[in-house]
Amino acid sequence: MIAQAGKSSILLTDAGYRNTLAAVRALSEAGYVVDAVGPHGSCCESSRHLRRLIGPDVLSSLADIDTLVAHLQRTGYAALLPIGARSVRTIACHADQIAEHTQLALHDAASIENCMDKTRLNAVAQRVGLNVPRYWTLDDDACIERTADEARFPIVVKKRHELDRGPVIAYDSARQFRDSATHWRSAHADQSFAPIAQEYVEGDGCAFFALYDRGMLRRWFMHRRIREFPVAGGASSCAESVFEQDLFEAGRRLLDALKWHGVAMVEFKRERSTNVLQLMEVNPKFWGSLDLAIASGVNFPVDTVRLAMGESLEPQSEYAVNRRFHWPFGHGEWLHVAERPRAAWRVLQDCLNPRVRTNIRLTDLAPTWRELRHDLTTLRRRRSAATHRR
Repeated sequence: MIAQAGKSSILLTDAGYRNTLAAVRALSEAGYVVDAVGPHGSCCESSRHLRRLIGPDVLSSLADIDTLVAHLQRTGYAALLPIGARSVRTIACHADQIAEHTQLALHDAASIENCMDKTRLNAVAQRVGLNVPRYWTLDDDACIERTADEARFPIVVKKRHELDRGPVIAYDSARQFRDSATHWRSAHADQSFAPIAQEYVEGDGCAFFALYDRGMLRRWFMHRRIREFPVAGGASSCAESVFEQDLFEAGRRLLDALKWHGVAMVEFKRERSTNVLQLMEVNPKFWGSLDLAIASGVNFPVDTVRLAMGESLEPQSEYAVNRRFHWPFGHGEWLHVAERPRAAWRVLQDCLNPRVRTNIRLTDLAPTWRELRHDLTTLRRRRSAATHRR
């Protein structure tokens, strides 16, 4: 039986993510009881806002749908919010079965897959008139030669699919790109798809975030990225809320065309030389900088639960702009500085500025210690890998 509104219980996935922590805190503060799925030692496990971690002893993997459904049936959650990309795709693929036991606000699996595959996404974006950086698939030697001959350098080599792994690697010339083929092929080995090459866009990252109700825009927010980790392309370690009309129109145009349902992030770069927005990707899920939207007045986790449970959302109020937020730990500012030491002074200034918000809470400090320990492990691994390459 599905729990009723009031002190409704909500289940989240990916308890180790900082955006999951943001959602746990927001939902708890709104009066919901919150559980999260993840391994023991996850940052959310130690939060005072989490009732219970659903660990491997209960659910070893979200891919075990039968066990997940049995847990949902036994516990009676009012809604399920998948956070990470893999969780989103898994739950979308089994949405009909899961929806018998809880509520979801999630787009269909085929459209989610189209967003996760950059070549399919770019084709949709070009059809609706968005600017997309020129790109090439790197399936074989002929594709590599065509890229080297046709591309305007610099270019970046990166993963084609959201669920694949592999770094973003920049190349300044065709010769360097050709000579490094063995390196980037090795870095992107064992993936579902070969990587893609894309002409580099010089400019600041920005994004349009939205919550849709079966094709109707209900909530929106925008930010400009200040810093990120990894520096070559990763989640924000510092970002600032903005409202930019062309960003709003471009993000909405794409999600309207997809008749979206649930949350999504449409990420762009604003090309410095032309001021034109160039599409980077669409994340059909909650995003790493979720804290900033909540701090600016757009509570996506709570409104997504309300939408899933059949509530009508009131018209959106204006949100705070020029609000800066940074994440010192949890793949945030500290690791950004480790990778780019010259940023240390700017990061320190934001740490000392009382107007810059942070996800470190004195009333809920235990998750920060876990994020710090995780960052130390990440730093040791990266240094070990760098030493091994040398």
